[in-house]
Amino acid sequence: MDTNRIILTGGASRGIQSALTLLTNTPNDGYLVPIPQYPLYSATIALYGATQVNYFLDEENGWQLNEAELAKSIEAAREKGVNPVAIVVINPGNPTGAVLSKDNIEMIIRFAKKHNLSILADEVYQENVYGKGLKFHSFAKVLHEMGEKDVTLFSFHSVSKGFIGECGHRGGYMEIRNMPDDVYAELIKLQSIGLCSNTAGQLVTYLMVAPPKKGDASHALYAKERDAILRDMKEKAEILGKGLNEIKGMSTDIPQGAMYAFVKFELPHKKDADVSKMTPEARLKYEAARDSEYCLRLLEETGICVVPGSGFGQLPGTLHFRTTFLPPRDEITELVAKMKKFHAAYAEKLKAA
Repeated sequence: MDTNRIILTGGASRGIQSALTLLTNTPNDGYLVPIPQYPLYSATIALYGATQVNYFLDEENGWQLNEAELAKSIEAAREKGVNPVAIVVINPGNPTGAVLSKDNIEMIIRFAKKHNLSILADEVYQENVYGKGLKFHSFAKVLHEMGEKDVTLFSFHSVSKGFIGECGHRGGYMEIRNMPDDVYAELIKLQSIGLCSNTAGQLVTYLMVAPPKKGDASHALYAKERDAILRDMKEKAEILGKGLNEIKGMSTDIPQGAMYAFVKFELPHKKDADVSKMTPEARLKYEAARDSEYCLRLLEETGICVVPGSGFGQLPGTLHFRTTFLPPRDEITELVAKMKKFHAAYAEKLKAA
């Protein structure tokens, strides 16, 4: 690790924006973005006038990346005159709650090298791993172990997630690997425009990366509180996932990481809706209206707030919503019960419409 290649940022978002500013040169520059994705990427790419190149995560395989899907996406983009410059990877996943395997990360690195792509590794949930036998593998470590020197990596971390959860302080950093010196000099110029990250955010970032060590007076209390928070989140992830899977018409992977479940749900079509005659674009709009209406009615009738899957992107013909397991356990149990009752009633109304 070259500590001179670590830049403090106002949360991971500022680092991501800096990376896209550096890499974007023309409107034809493209970014491979996972679907579903955290909307920061689509919004920033649009703001900077670049091109978003979607690739679908493999829901049937725990939301891992599929090499054939990546190849299909990049080939289709190039046929349209797009020049892909980077691939975005979110690990652990938002909104999916998935954790990428080491083999999957190695495949991504090889793919990036083959296609001359930089990697933007969003790793802000790296402390939030709950699945049995799973662990977080950083892109930086895997890149180092592979001995790969030709793939430029931006890795992002933040104080907003993990067991710290200090979103409002806007602290974070990005680490850069395998970037030519002359390009890195330009990145430093871009960072200099914004002067520096805020002081409180820098302080919290320091506390995150340099916590109490064994032998320190505060270590026992720190470890106790950290472990209690993560254990509680793991147990609540299981309560939420298992509960939702018991609802007829819903399915989700038990969240393996992050703070979310991305729930697939089924609804009957209204009698006057002939989806077989819809264009792909019309089908996406139709499904977006359906999941948005569902989530709005859920909020109005139960007080439960979830985010429509169309806001993150989803396969045509599917419906999802994102929810979280941050609330207390009793509220999660109550949420599942309310959602079960609501979903059954809502589906019946659609059948009758």
